[in-house]
Amino acid sequence: MKSHITQFLDNNLSASNWELVPTQGTGQESYFATREAHSFFIKLGANIERYELMAADGLTPAVFASGALPNGQTILVQEKINGRTPNRQDFQTHLPAFAHVLRQTHQHAELRDELQPALSESYQDMAQLAFEELLKKWAAYRNRVPDLAQPIDQKLNQIRQAITELSGGGTIVSHNDICNANWLITPEDKVYLIDLDSMSMDDPAVDLGALLWWYYPPDMRERFCDLAGYELDDQLQTGMRVRMAMHCLNILLPRPNSFDSFDPAGFASQIGDFFAAADGEQNRQGYD
Repeated sequence: MKSHITQFLDNNLSASNWELVPTQGTGQESYFATREAHSFFIKLGANIERYELMAADGLTPAVFASGALPNGQTILVQEKINGRTPNRQDFQTHLPAFAHVLRQTHQHAELRDELQPALSESYQDMAQLAFEELLKKWAAYRNRVPDLAQPIDQKLNQIRQAITELSGGGTIVSHNDICNANWLITPEDKVYLIDLDSMSMDDPAVDLGALLWWYYPPDMRERFCDLAGYELDDQLQTGMRVRMAMHCLNILLPRPNSFDSFDPAGFASQIGDFFAAADGEQNRQGYD
């Protein structure tokens, strides 16, 4: 595999003698490629078009080359950014920059054309579909955490009822995994959104719920929503609570056809965010 990658780099970047280093925690999915003073980020299996569209607007790092390896797997070569994963202070200090990137992403017309339309434009329908998928995942692991099965079921029933209270509709380009690990901020305070492979057309509450609950205290949320193009009304807040609670359980359950593992012993220490979000409580870690 590495030989195919270096051959692609030789052919497309007019250079040779590349050093490839797998990025931490991603197996054979991505690499850093370095030759003398030049460094790039290599991602395999990516949906190239959405990266190119986002890069063209400066929302994700620049794309230098893209194509396919001999086995048909896509390869994407992006600029390696001199940046870091933002912390809560970064999100709050640079609130307008993060809100701007989210607004440009959500309203991206060309990305909307590239993504599959949602099965429904109704917020209630979209939440219900996501809820049914979550129930399927939960059923596969429920018996492995018997002490938590009943309280989690009770919260899921609470969420089921809250979904029936949702109204309105309209889809946006949703990132769907908006945690801080998928952002970069440079020393010049430039903000990038990365890891675009989970994107879909969905309810804005999916991204807003996670971003606001994790990183912004309640007194900053109205300003963020205003800059991102949303009104922080009761309907949006209910939608954010529902979708965030589902997200907190979903990320603890292995993805189908993945190398994710399930840790019953550590599950109890990780499920607190699910209970808090379902009850409309704030991030237990605070916002400092």
